[in-house]
Amino acid sequence: MFSVSVDAGEAAIPRDDSADADLYKMLIRDLSTGGVIRQARDTDAFGRFRKKTLPRRASGSGIIESAFEDTKPYVLTELGKQFVHYTMNELIARIGAGSTDPLAGV
Repeated sequence: MFSVSVDAGEAAIPRDDSADADLYKMLIRDLSTGGVIRQARDTDAFGRFRKKTLPRRASGSGIIESAFEDTKPYVLTELGKQFVHYTMNELIARIGAGSTDPLAGV
C-alpha cells in the first residue's frame, strides 16, 4: 500500500530504496508498458513525435535521478483517455447499478 506521511502540510517524498518508491515505479512502468501513459513529447503538425535534442552536460554527480523528480512529466495516451472514460463513466455506472459482474455486457 502506498503511504505518504504528512509533515506541516506537505507530503514527504519516500526514500528511493523504500517499498513505497518501488510500488510507485512499478505502477508507472505498468501504465507506460500498457500504453495508458507515456512521457510528454513534442509532435509535428501530423502528430509524429519529434526527436529530442539533448544538451551536452558536464559530468554528473553520480546520483541517479529519483522516480519522484518532476522533470519528465507523463501524459495520458489516446488509449489512456478512452480507458479512463470507460472506467469512470461506464464501468462505475454498472457497478453502481448493483451488477454483480462489472464486465457483463462488454
